Amino acid sequence: MPRPRAHFWLLVGAIAGLIVGAVGSAWTPAAASSPPRALRLGLSWLLGLLVFWGCAALYFRSNWAVAVDALRHGETLRRKAAERLEASVLDGQRWTVTLRDNLEEVHADSLPSRQRLYLDGARAHADKLVEVFERCAAVSDRLRDCQGEQRPK
Repeated sequence: MPRPRAHFWLLVGAIAGLIVGAVGSAWTPAAASSPPRALRLGLSWLLGLLVFWGCAALYFRSNWAVAVDALRHGETLRRKAAERLEASVLDGQRWTVTLRDNLEEVHADSLPSRQRLYLDGARAHADKLVEVFERCAAVSDRLRDCQGEQRPK
């Protein structure tokens, strides 16, 4: 989650609201009768409160824009990660097929027992690589599902 921006608009709103309220109070004549003076004082402080609310709205709007931008950036990163992971999976699957084909070309009958044991271990690891790449493809699918996309078949 992005960090909140500086509280600039809240401070500006508070200071401007206080200034508007104080200036309105100072301009209200003290000699005026009590009800109109109270009404003018109330209106000046209400105007100051409206100025503060306007600046607070700007503050929350700027933080909202930062949060939306961070979400868009996160979606872009997920999409790129899914594409890179899928490309790696396809390369790995091709490499595994080539490795297994090369291992099959070696005739195990003509090898000594120690080398046959090594060859059997290499085949087992090639089989495990297929499982690893299937798991990586599943992760890529989950990354794409977060965005509502499907992996091309």
